[in-house]
Amino acid sequence: MPTQAFVDYYRVLEVHPSASAQEIRRSFRRLVLRAHPDKNPERTKWAERRIRELIRAYEVISDGEKRRRFDQEYRVRRRPELSAPPDSQLFFFRKSDPGAYALRILYLLLHGRAKEAIPLLATMESTHGEGFLAAELDRDDYLDCLFLLGEYHLEKRQYLEAFRRMRTFYLHERNVPYPRHYLEAVITHLKDLYLRKLPQSLPPDEALLHLKEAAELSLGRRDRAHLERKVEELKRQATAARSRA
Repeated sequence: MPTQAFVDYYRVLEVHPSASAQEIRRSFRRLVLRAHPDKNPERTKWAERRIRELIRAYEVISDGEKRRRFDQEYRVRRRPELSAPPDSQLFFFRKSDPGAYALRILYLLLHGRAKEAIPLLATMESTHGEGFLAAELDRDDYLDCLFLLGEYHLEKRQYLEAFRRMRTFYLHERNVPYPRHYLEAVITHLKDLYLRKLPQSLPPDEALLHLKEAAELSLGRRDRAHLERKVEELKRQATAARSRA
């Protein structure tokens, strides 16, 4: 029986062998977005094959015991990582119109280069307004940018920026007949931001305003009870702060 070819799942997922579970999950989501058939209408078979490859890799690397066994073989058969194509080969790195900048930002985010994308986006939004990405990208690309930006800011514990991007995504998709397929992931992030992260990051009065918005989300019994307790706690904190002023 022929030996099955070794597949470097770290290379498939574009992560370092020491990557954390969060880094692996984030890269997996990003790569699935990039390979989605909607983004590759002229090579749907490749897109479907690529997504299957990513899922196989993620199933192994995200499981502790399977990853341990894979690492044993990986250490023996380690391969060098492939480099990405030079930016100069891509037309949107050679042009300087707003549409090219928007595509450049999308490309950087999809390729795990958010540190380069975010300053560029800040410059473009200061010039063209906060609706820059929405005006220059189609719906799917725009939403992918919002989602990847939100996840990056969450990873960096930049909760206000994460909230801004995730809430924009949610407001854009909440009432459409066929929302983007990861709307549920956005709602999960928003619940955590509303109920836990923002109350720790904002003054009580401001956090209370955001907690009122959280009622728009379909909260389960436990989350709703947590919301009610947090509202009462913040009201007491706000009253105490005003009495000291």
